[in-house]
Amino acid sequence: MLDEHTLTLQRADQARTDFCLIDNNLKFVMGQLAELPMRAYIAKAALGIMVGSSAIVILWAETFWRL
Repeated sequence: MLDEHTLTLQRADQARTDFCLIDNNLKFVMGQLAELPMRAYIAKAALGIMVGSSAIVILWAETFWRL
C-alpha cells in the first residue's frame, strides 16, 4: 500500500507545474505593480491641478468682478 506522503514522479511533475504557474502569476503581479505611478508623481500632479485651478479662479475674479 502506498503512503500518501510518498513523492511519485507524477506528483512531482504536478508540483513543478504548480510552481511554474505561481511564478508566472507572481511575475505578472510584479509587472503590474511596477507600472503604478509613484507617490511623488501623484503629489506633483495634485499640486499642479490645485495651482492651475486657483490661477483660473483668480483670473476669472479679476476679469469679471469689476464689471
